[in-house]
Amino acid sequence: RTGFTKVSLNRWVGDQARITAQVDARYTHHRESLEVGGPVESYAQWLTAAVIQGEIQPTDLWVIQAGLGWDHAATPESGDKVANDPDDAPAVNLRALRRVGDRSRLYAAASRRSRFPSLRELYSGALGRFVPNPELQPEQQDLFELGMATDGSDWGLEAAAFLNYLHDGIEKVKVPGPDKQFQRVNRTEIRVPGVELVGYWKPALNLMVNVQHTVMSARVEEDGAFDRPAEDRPDYISRAAVEWRRYSGPGALVEAVVTGPRWSADASGASAATGDLARLPAGVTWNLRLSWTLAGPRTDVDLHVRMDNVFDQLVAYQVGLPNMGRLVSAGLAVGF
Repeated sequence: RTGFTKVSLNRWVGDQARITAQVDARYTHHRESLEVGGPVESYAQWLTAAVIQGEIQPTDLWVIQAGLGWDHAATPESGDKVANDPDDAPAVNLRALRRVGDRSRLYAAASRRSRFPSLRELYSGALGRFVPNPELQPEQQDLFELGMATDGSDWGLEAAAFLNYLHDGIEKVKVPGPDKQFQRVNRTEIRVPGVELVGYWKPALNLMVNVQHTVMSARVEEDGAFDRPAEDRPDYISRAAVEWRRYSGPGALVEAVVTGPRWSADASGASAATGDLARLPAGVTWNLRLSWTLAGPRTDVDLHVRMDNVFDQLVAYQVGLPNMGRLVSAGLAVGF
């Protein structure tokens, strides 16, 4: 069982400044029995985050944002494993945006945020495939980014270069022995430089083309050098979508998602020459969404049917862990 809540308050101070305060809380409870008639173990986790952020526009050309936050994690139930003490970490972000002309913007951003291990990462043995590691520490991410954006009457383009340092980054490693098991451990540091391009184009009324391409080079620090590939981080991720959508009536979306080649931990022993890392090939999946919008004077209703991975393509996210197959879902959104 998982429950999540978020409370956000916004306050404008004059016409040029705004203060935002937000609190998130997530509670997860999990019960499992690994054999018929065996003991039932209970696991639980609280994840809480609080942040306050200010935004100011000192001139018509500049927008400055700064925020401070606090992240907290606790595992009040840990089954038959040793319970962890509650842990917390600070969070901070800073962003400056400069308008250039009427249609372009330049920005720079820096942030620090932590991610606490989940119950699965801490305690799950995955039916004998993993050795649990209750000693896992949270990952701490330092992110630096420079970017620009510009748009025209029917198009837009954004480009950004980023550098991500992940301290105590969590990866899985092969456990010595005949059982071919993994264990999640904290690495010293993972460095991920990259470039991202995002664009859109409106070739006709009610028709939109969106593209996104992100290139990364994730490396793990070993013996003072970043020369070992980080696992399960693709060399690139791409997305292209064509959407036809009217204010009222039918709509359709066709989307292609490409996951680039990546290295993944291999416990079989076949990849010993590459440090127990296997190279997984790139793969593409296609998605389709059909919708119908009922627009009224006070209420809008959007009905949709979506099919993910239309052609049931196999894209292995990790060694021995394929993506989901063809998935059909339906839903509705009501706006008041």
